[in-house]
Amino acid sequence: MSHWLAMTQAQRQQLVDWGDSREHLQQMREHLQLSTVTMADGVVKDLPPAVDEPWQQPDRLPDQLLDAARSRGVQLTPQAWQGMRELDRFALCKLARSGHDHHNLEAAFSEVLG
Repeated sequence: MSHWLAMTQAQRQQLVDWGDSREHLQQMREHLQLSTVTMADGVVKDLPPAVDEPWQQPDRLPDQLLDAARSRGVQLTPQAWQGMRELDRFALCKLARSGHDHHNLEAAFSEVLG
């Protein structure tokens, strides 16, 4: 997170827009290693690639997210889940996970679902 905060808006946007093929992710890894070498926290550490995560499965609405939506009076349907961009599904899953401060979840539901 400290690396992210040390980046400019343009640098952050470049990462958000980066492709997600295996080749693109390798290029991003190399780019991040080079661009963070001079940062206070040093070179970024590798993270395992996300595989079969809930946000990567548009055909399966996570129960935890459905429960979070219901408890807030938000109607989240499988069709809405399927129609979301992966980035939106990722954000909702992260905000709804247990142990997370959920104060931004309602705003996220509103933004994503309209």
